[in-house]
Amino acid sequence: MFWKKQTDGPINFLSQEEIWSRYLRFIGHWHRYNFGAFCITAKNSHTIIGEAGTAYFKRGINDQLDQYPEAFWRPSTDVRGQGYAAEAMLAILSWVDTQPSPKTVNAIIDQENTASIKVALNLGFQRYGSDTYKSSDVDLYRRSKQ
Repeated sequence: MFWKKQTDGPINFLSQEEIWSRYLRFIGHWHRYNFGAFCITAKNSHTIIGEAGTAYFKRGINDQLDQYPEAFWRPSTDVRGQGYAAEAMLAILSWVDTQPSPKTVNAIIDQENTASIKVALNLGFQRYGSDTYKSSDVDLYRRSKQ
């Protein structure tokens, strides 16, 4: 999933409509594809501190991107840089590798988001192109089953 590097400032919470839409989207993914979103939780408190997973977003950027599901990770701002995204995605991709599909997973990352680029490369994603998405320069990454 595409997440632009967040700058300091007020936290933008989702509206009830946006929450409901995301909820239904991910129920549909699990029902149709047997994959979707996971909550990232803190081990000590079980507090939800982010989300990660794989999903079809069909952004229409190019056929290579839309052909496969995208990996996404989004830890909350107060825990970024603590390894939660990498740990969650390592577990998720290890599980994905045991499933019949998908065989390939993409990621789209803002070129300024160096932390997510590092996570992607450490997870075995390889950059295969760049494009523009919603006025931002993004790099496209791909990872095939290990």
